[in-house]
Amino acid sequence: MQESIRDEILIPPNLAPAERRLRNLVTAIVDMFATAPEGMSRANALRYLIARTRTTLGADAVFLLRREHGVERVVASDGIYTHEFRTLHSDREGGIFGRGMNPDVPMQTRNYLLDPYFTHTDTTDQGVQSEGLRAMLGVALLEDEDVFGTLYVANRSDAPFPAEDVFALSTLATLAARWLQNVARAERLARQLTTIRTDLLENQRSLEVRERIALVHSALVQALADEDSLATLREQLSAALGRELQTIDLSVQLDLRDSAATIGDGERALVALSAKSNEPMYANRGDGTGVVVMAATSQGETVGAIIAAQDPQLDARGRALEAQLLVECGNILGALLRSQRRARGDTKRRAQDMLAELLSPPPGGLGAISRARLAEFGIRDGEPYRILVVDGSESSVAAFEHRLEVDFGGSLLRGFVGDRMVAVMPERAFRHLETAMTATGARRHGNLLVGHSPKMHPIAIIPEEYELLLRVVQAARASNYPQVMVSLDSFGAVGAFLSQVTIEPTKRAIAQHLGPLLEYDREHGTELVATAAVYLDAGHSVAGAARQLHVHENTVRQRLDRIASIMGTGWHRGQRGLDTHLMLTAHRLIGASS
Repeated sequence: MQESIRDEILIPPNLAPAERRLRNLVTAIVDMFATAPEGMSRANALRYLIARTRTTLGADAVFLLRREHGVERVVASDGIYTHEFRTLHSDREGGIFGRGMNPDVPMQTRNYLLDPYFTHTDTTDQGVQSEGLRAMLGVALLEDEDVFGTLYVANRSDAPFPAEDVFALSTLATLAARWLQNVARAERLARQLTTIRTDLLENQRSLEVRERIALVHSALVQALADEDSLATLREQLSAALGRELQTIDLSVQLDLRDSAATIGDGERALVALSAKSNEPMYANRGDGTGVVVMAATSQGETVGAIIAAQDPQLDARGRALEAQLLVECGNILGALLRSQRRARGDTKRRAQDMLAELLSPPPGGLGAISRARLAEFGIRDGEPYRILVVDGSESSVAAFEHRLEVDFGGSLLRGFVGDRMVAVMPERAFRHLETAMTATGARRHGNLLVGHSPKMHPIAIIPEEYELLLRVVQAARASNYPQVMVSLDSFGAVGAFLSQVTIEPTKRAIAQHLGPLLEYDREHGTELVATAAVYLDAGHSVAGAARQLHVHENTVRQRLDRIASIMGTGWHRGQRGLDTHLMLTAHRLIGASS
């Protein structure tokens, strides 16, 4: 049977049409490889080869058999529809069809199922029969003189393949083998190029991280040399990271050095996790925005944190490199805060010097350097602030100072003028302190009295406002003011009025209206002025005045008689009584130290 088929192939019945077909086949084969897409993978190249081979030769089906790991199987096909055929495989020496392929001689059959040339198996025959295949023509694909696989064309009729088809398929196989080698080589080169590019990109990223880490280290040096060190470090680390971040000092509740240094409860939990793992923590806030948190530690203690918005454009590799940078930023922040702790004594001395300059500024006012130093404590022109004067026993003032240390650390401008503590703080810090001092159940510090100015903005008015506040504290202390915190507003309308007027004319008005009474107290060592003020405050109640003055009611009546003899009998009634009450209150506020 095989000899008759070979005779038909070697002796074509019609030579001219055969030559014409052969010419057309060769042209199609050349076009097939010339128009093949570039950059295909080997798998895609096999699919392209199979599909184009079928259309070029006009076969019903084309499939490629390949032996891998000792098993031959169908690895690619076109025109094959059944699962039985697609899954054919065999570990026999002759493969699926039972006869090995001679690399130099094409193999064909008119009807596989009837051809005894092949070693048949039930599985193979069932697969071929399920497809209805009859005639088959196969050629070997050689790769570096080894058989890469066997390329088959098949028809569902039992007509033999003409000689020009055999020649065309052999030629196609030779070209295809070389083409597949080139595709595989190009694929390897592409993978190598991708690897090189990936390595280059990683090296560039690593270099960028090293450069940024170098910036981080230089940022520490610059921050240590700068007055506004924490804010300076934040700016430098933001530049190194490539986006805005926050630097948080966790040793204080409210940081006045950096208005951006705020942290929520959610971020505090992330700080604890970051400190435990020594890695940045990524999470989403309640509003859906991503946040990354890196803890800063010192000798096993969490002293600070870095907080930044996530960069959504970072891939896994970019995030890993960013994590290295954030860890280094955390180390740098920890080093700065550790250094600031050691320098806390120097900070207090600088704050004392700054306070002295602020209360007694040089001619021409504060210079640019002094204003920059003030900004370190959160005091800036145009931004609201308060002045505090703290009066009390040594132990009560010390306890209050400890509270300020816990809440604000070295970021609060404070010092001592005589036995009193004086502080200048931003409005947000004052609100924090006021809430803590006036809350229900708040701790009372003995005889502590905390005087505070109204909310102010210009820095230049601090000396004048300080002098007025000092008189408020002295007046409150002299009148046994019952609350911890006191201000001009605590004295009602008179206090509000005095906060808006010039002091000297008011002093002259006091001397003019109360002069005889003041003179009598100075000459005789009496307390008529204080008695008159308490009597009017008590609503003309002798009993009430006696309780506040801790004297007998008769003593109050005797003093009132003496006052009437000096001031006149109508001193406490009507318009004159109102004028007297105003002047007595004003004297208590601004004349106590005169």
